[in-house]
Amino acid sequence: MSWTDEDLKKLYVEGGLGACRAAFPDADPDQMSRRARYLGFASRRIDSQWTKAEDALMLQHYEELGAKGVKPKLPARSILAITRRAGILRLKNHAAPATVPTFAPWTAEETQIIEAAVEEPLATLMGMLPGRSAKSVAARRDEIRKGVKPTRPARTPWSAADDQVIRECYPESGPAVLAERLGRSVLSIRKRASDLKVHFTVVLRGRAKRVRTKRT
Repeated sequence: MSWTDEDLKKLYVEGGLGACRAAFPDADPDQMSRRARYLGFASRRIDSQWTKAEDALMLQHYEELGAKGVKPKLPARSILAITRRAGILRLKNHAAPATVPTFAPWTAEETQIIEAAVEEPLATLMGMLPGRSAKSVAARRDEIRKGVKPTRPARTPWSAADDQVIRECYPESGPAVLAERLGRSVLSIRKRASDLKVHFTVVLRGRAKRVRTKRT
């Protein structure tokens, strides 16, 4: 059974997301919440009206399981609501993994979490994405706001033929010529030449001078 904007207006305004979930248990609560915000609906239900039983469950499980782990135990609450409540209760997820390197690709699940709470404070987003640094979360949020998908060109490994071309041609041709020939950046050609201990030699006033490759 699908819901309409009229259903959402009546239920969300009067009873918040909990009322929507009770009326449409099979619907996606995050989708309903996003739609309500898009339509400008404001719930009259105070979000902090948590029951003692819910708070007790949070105190018992949140620090061990985090928001995603507690979510199945609180089906009427969204991950965002659970994270907010954890902040009010001063709870931290001690089982959060070590910080993920900033170059790690963003998963579809992580992207959906940010999309659902893109206007939330950075601290709230970080609580929903354990293991991600503040810098990477902020950057991904800005990309999503601008409608930019994460892209990272794959690095083509150096072949034996590439290395042979560099050894034979780099000393006379230099990085700019080889960059065009091999379809690489000038910086990557310089780094590879340095790894191969090959140097570019230029002639100044009849005297050969070796140009040292700077490593970055």
